[in-house]
Amino acid sequence: MNVPEPLRGPVTQVLPFVLLAILTAFTVAANGPRTGDLVLCGLAAVWMLGVFALRPGRHESVPVIGVFVGGLTAITLVLVLEAPWFGCFTPVLYVYAFRLLPWPWLLPGVAAVAVVAGTAQSYDIEKNTVIGVLSYLAVLACNIGPMGGFAWFAWRSDERNRQREQALRELAEANRRLEASLAENAILHDQLLARARETAVHGERERMARESTTRSRRASPGSSRSCRRPNRPRTIRRRGAGTRRPRPRWRGRV
Repeated sequence: MNVPEPLRGPVTQVLPFVLLAILTAFTVAANGPRTGDLVLCGLAAVWMLGVFALRPGRHESVPVIGVFVGGLTAITLVLVLEAPWFGCFTPVLYVYAFRLLPWPWLLPGVAAVAVVAGTAQSYDIEKNTVIGVLSYLAVLACNIGPMGGFAWFAWRSDERNRQREQALRELAEANRRLEASLAENAILHDQLLARARETAVHGERERMARESTTRSRRASPGSSRSCRRPNRPRTIRRRGAGTRRPRPRWRGRV
């Protein structure tokens, strides 16, 4: 059996059929086994089973779910007109409406169920007079107004929950991207450090090689200018050396 996600659980899978069976038994005990009532009760049971026979993709179709909820509401309205105690079946209709109908289709669905409930509650009001009609309309308003307001508040709450979940999903995605970016930055930082270390080591090796080459050139015999040109002894001449100055002759006194 294909059970839609909103209808999973004993409240929606078991309770409607149990409640319908109890109301059918009470109808048979109160009015006797009338064929019309039994046919309507059987049709309601088959109609509820029909939603579980739908294909998975059809559960999200608004027209299909609208036909399901509207058809079951119409069947229940006919049962209420025959026997007002079938108004006790309206909680099942509310559950189907709130769990299956999306916004804004929830409002007309809830209003239709409220009309069924109000009709069951005002079964003993004479509707042939103006006062009776006004009383009937007042009962309907007392059912439609609160349930419509509750539907609106429920939709707002669901909308806020969806927005909060969407924000949490976006935040989680942003955190995931941030973590990935930080991991990439860490890898890039390690690569840059490794390259900088390699560059520093390579530069230091080149400097040491240049210094070693310079020292070897200075230490080699043919690299010095003094070795390329032999030292010649410098001849120092003394002043006046090699020349004799004539001695002056002194003449005697005459």
